[in-house]
Amino acid sequence: MKLSREYLLLFLGLLLAMLLSVMPLPDTLSMARPAWVLLVLTAWVYRNNEVDVLVPAFIVGLALDALFNAVLGAHGLALVVSLAVTLRLRVLLRTLILWQAMLVMLPILVINTLLLHWLDGLSGHSTELSARWWPVLSSFLLWPLVVLLHRRTRNESSASQV
Repeated sequence: MKLSREYLLLFLGLLLAMLLSVMPLPDTLSMARPAWVLLVLTAWVYRNNEVDVLVPAFIVGLALDALFNAVLGAHGLALVVSLAVTLRLRVLLRTLILWQAMLVMLPILVINTLLLHWLDGLSGHSTELSARWWPVLSSFLLWPLVVLLHRRTRNESSASQV
């Protein structure tokens, strides 16, 4: 029962992240749009032990490929690689305070961006690498907020079970 509730919360979080990823924004804000799906998934890995996120991440990555007209599997691969690194660093992340964990997350966000840039370059849909750093910066700055919101949501769901 608890595990199905966790997957439901993950599904709702990913649905919200995908909606935020495709929400229309002005051009000045659109170029700095955070990687919402990656933020939600890494926050989930940071806080949860019992829920596997790699398969849902790949499926959501395929949906992002369809939404953004990217090479099929590009977002899925980037998400899975980034989350695999996050899973390997989970114990370290949990021993650090939030601002230190945020600094550890920066290379993971960079890995995701570089993988997407490389795969886009292979497919001929290349964009300037400099344009890809604004989403890394905005994701880096928003990651603690997403973690705190996730912590609050989990605490509220745990309290409602009692």
